[in-house]
Amino acid sequence: MLEPNLYKVIIDSMSAHVAILDEQGEIIETNRAWQEFGRENGMQDSFDSVGMNYLAICEVSSIHSDDEADKVANGIRKVIAGELDEFLTHYPCHSLDQKRWYAVAGRVKKLRRCSVSQQAELIFTVRGFVRSWI
Repeated sequence: MLEPNLYKVIIDSMSAHVAILDEQGEIIETNRAWQEFGRENGMQDSFDSVGMNYLAICEVSSIHSDDEADKVANGIRKVIAGELDEFLTHYPCHSLDQKRWYAVAGRVKKLRRCSVSQQAELIFTVRGFVRSWI
């Protein structure tokens, strides 16, 4: 028999930053790489982003309706709505001393919520490191 939290072991083993979103864009799970990135950039040790709405974060970050944050939010919304099977783009996430670009992918999959054993449409978002330079 497989371990009930096998999915968590698998996403924690990935080097890409992973967040799993529900149908409204709320983050319901993140992996170790996502959490470590947060800590490295000033977040508290226990901070994992769970409960935050990723789409709302993109909207607040968006200065113009055609910037990267807006494109990410719109792409994820199209995946949620079934208009796209998958969405992929690159966007900057610079720090004070480093220029960083990330790729974001969204894909709708039927996943079983282990804690409540019910089916739900979830968006699996991977934010992987693309390039860094100083």
